[in-house]
Amino acid sequence: GINYIGNPNSQLAGCINDSDTFVSLLEQEFGYDIADIRQLRDDNSEAMPTKSNLITVLQWLVKDAQKGDQLFFHYSGHGASVRDDNSDEPDGKDEALCPSDYESAGLIRDDEVFKLLVAPLPEGAKLTCVLDCCHSGTILDLPFMFKADDQSMAAMESGQASMLANPGFDFGKILQVFKD
Repeated sequence: GINYIGNPNSQLAGCINDSDTFVSLLEQEFGYDIADIRQLRDDNSEAMPTKSNLITVLQWLVKDAQKGDQLFFHYSGHGASVRDDNSDEPDGKDEALCPSDYESAGLIRDDEVFKLLVAPLPEGAKLTCVLDCCHSGTILDLPFMFKADDQSMAAMESGQASMLANPGFDFGKILQVFKD
């Protein structure tokens, strides 16, 4: 949770509380072991949600993922929409996470989130992400999407829901991950 403590231009209230709520939910309702949870929060100097620490946590989360694993990532803080820096976005904009030190270290753009969190997942591993921030709808740059209209919701209720191809997805991202 990032409340941007001490930054009057971007300070939020409630992000740390949101993070605490999800930690409790994972532990008490879903049986996650607290030792398997990494929580960054900007009121704890030992676990600050800096760009470097967020990247380290994303890498840790997927590092040893295997078929059948259930992974969970929650982010509560600011999100941003900025000019696309590599011409891979149809709308000309990258979406980004804003770490606590974004003013000095920069943002974590959607391309990097995809490379760190989505691309390394093996087949059969499941990742649930809750991104409580602005501009989060496409921050994972996924190849498929679910449109929550009446027809799709009815299909979901009947067990017939399906994912739609994301027309803006650049399959070159997957190839670039393999090259890197």
